[in-house]
Amino acid sequence: HAVRVAWLGSRTGKKLRIEVLDVSGRPAASIASDGKWFYFLSHAEQRFYKKRATDPSLKRIVLIPVKSSDIIALLGGRIPIREHNSVSVIRDSSGHTLILKAGFGTIRQKIYFDQSKTTIYKLEMFDMFGSLSYQAEFGKVKPVKGYPIPFHLKLSNDEEKGFQLRIDRY
Repeated sequence: HAVRVAWLGSRTGKKLRIEVLDVSGRPAASIASDGKWFYFLSHAEQRFYKKRATDPSLKRIVLIPVKSSDIIALLGGRIPIREHNSVSVIRDSSGHTLILKAGFGTIRQKIYFDQSKTTIYKLEMFDMFGSLSYQAEFGKVKPVKGYPIPFHLKLSNDEEKGFQLRIDRY
């Protein structure tokens, strides 16, 4: 089902606030991170949750282990980059794939480019054991103040469960 969401993030990637709105436009839930704490408030259930976290995962809320800094980067037209020791590029019929690996050859990240090598259409993030954490697929990318911003973003986990964001305004 579709819900409306308003969000605000800092350029540093440490602060994030998401307001989930019900069908009448009133706040249904508030999610925030200030770089030290993670906050969740369910307005309907009057439930408040607070946990110390510098870059919290949103897994408990959206079922995908995406960090708040990753969400800010993706919605801001940037690609989050994991620590890595080696880089390789694979070319196939759909384009080029940049693969970032950590020690012992464990894949940390895959970034998929189109044939022109200028547009990223998909990103896969892996955990420290090389298992898929989540993938992000970008659609309707438009330039906003010099950044390629996705106006359609689909995030899913290794079980194909996830959510889609369709951005109306930036």
